[in-house]
Amino acid sequence: MSRSRHSVAPERVDVHERWMTRAAVDALHGDGTANDLGAQILGAEVGEFEYPNAVRR
Repeated sequence: MSRSRHSVAPERVDVHERWMTRAAVDALHGDGTANDLGAQILGAEVGEFEYPNAVRR
């Protein structure tokens, strides 16, 4: 997981995550963000990609 300030739009924060399984994602994120953090999020865009030849550990 990495978080960084967007290089063109400094008010944005980019979050990149890489997970080996959907179960791992769900274990961390569950039902979403906590209410105090969720109130600060103005918008979100999610892209999911699967790599069928990825080596699973």
